[in-house]
Amino acid sequence: MAKLAPLAELTTVNGSKIVFDSEQVSAVYAIPMTTYDPSHAEHVPTVIKTHVWGVTAAPSPIDEKPDAFLRRLGILDSFVVLPALGGPAWIKATAVSLLMEKYPGESSPDTKCFLLFSPDATDIWHIKEDVPTVRAKIDAIRKGAKD
Repeated sequence: MAKLAPLAELTTVNGSKIVFDSEQVSAVYAIPMTTYDPSHAEHVPTVIKTHVWGVTAAPSPIDEKPDAFLRRLGILDSFVVLPALGGPAWIKATAVSLLMEKYPGESSPDTKCFLLFSPDATDIWHIKEDVPTVRAKIDAIRKGAKD
């Protein structure tokens, strides 16, 4: 039987500790946290925090830098850094389900590739590089994973 990595741990920005399988991490991306502003009856962005996808149903905000978090877990080499609209996104190469030049209902002049983790995914990643470039970067990591 193949050896499995021990469970990993992260601490969210609100202090919750989560123990999880590090192989389930699909993306890590620094985005603004939001807080509710009752004067405008809306959520407004505040401080930028690293968010982890794939551990819980919603992205988990943490106080670690994306590359430091992935390095600590020993999984950095499984991720490709792609230029998403809001900044660099660390995407697990084997988590990518599809890449498309166009996606129904989505448009952005800076987006050259739409990336999804599954055909029914609610998170549609807007990438600034074209599909062939993104594919080549992902395939390079996938090929290395097989060696």
